[in-house]
Amino acid sequence: MDVRYPPDTEPGERLPELLERATAMLAKLPRVRSATFPAAEWHRRLDAKGQTVHTLSLRDTEGEVSAEFTRDELALTNYMVVSTAHLYGDLLTIHSHNLRERSLEILAMPEEAF
Repeated sequence: MDVRYPPDTEPGERLPELLERATAMLAKLPRVRSATFPAAEWHRRLDAKGQTVHTLSLRDTEGEVSAEFTRDELALTNYMVVSTAHLYGDLLTIHSHNLRERSLEILAMPEEAF
């Protein structure tokens, strides 16, 4: 699995452990174990209130999705299990949409094309 973490993690933080744990939850999802595992990338930024927000982006050949988490959310195991599964589901929705669009294009072709 190709995973990138933010380089600016503050010393003494539990953050690297929390990010790695959240990524491990994603890797445990049944469909994620396939050879086409999406690339995962973590980013860190300050929101409008000056609070640190961590963004997890998943990307593959079909598309990209992302979700933002606070440090407190990262520490909640059940929340992160559901959130990472939902995020991966969003990527699968893009796959499904793209497959549907390709199928409709094929169905619109004249019979001579086959």
